[in-house]
Amino acid sequence: VSATFQHKRRLALCAIAGAVAVALAVSDRLILILYDGRYHAAAFMLPVLFAGTWFAVLAAFGEATVFGLDRPRASAAGNLAKFVILIVGLPLAVAHYGVFAGLLVLLLAEAGRWVALSLALRAERLTSVRDDVLMTVGVAALAVALKVVLGNVGLVPTIAQWWALGQSVHG
Repeated sequence: VSATFQHKRRLALCAIAGAVAVALAVSDRLILILYDGRYHAAAFMLPVLFAGTWFAVLAAFGEATVFGLDRPRASAAGNLAKFVILIVGLPLAVAHYGVFAGLLVLLLAEAGRWVALSLALRAERLTSVRDDVLMTVGVAALAVALKVVLGNVGLVPTIAQWWALGQSVHG
């Protein structure tokens, strides 16, 4: 793997990671501002969906790379993994555990797509799962830190208040 490719990939992912972390930390507040109380459960759901977006970003980088290598099978495998997780997981999760479990399946489906693409890229020696895992931990840590700081000064709901907003979703 060329050092230039990895460096540019890391830079792009760092910028996107920052944006996703901010979205994770503040998106609930936007729902509370824009919508009345009937929609406040969405303030709980949106950050969970943004977490899935992070895996979609990682997968999109991988997909662009495999297409550039003329390896469309890898992209198809990623999409198949996502499809299988959704088609099997969503009905089971929602029926047995509710909407919150369904949200987690959406996140898991994006992560499954990323894993399938990462395996193909690893075979081509074009990606580092280690980098992606470290970036993912960084996104989570930054999002939690922002949530704690902004929540403590009253700009966004605290983590406890955010969890309470989802009471109707997770029970």
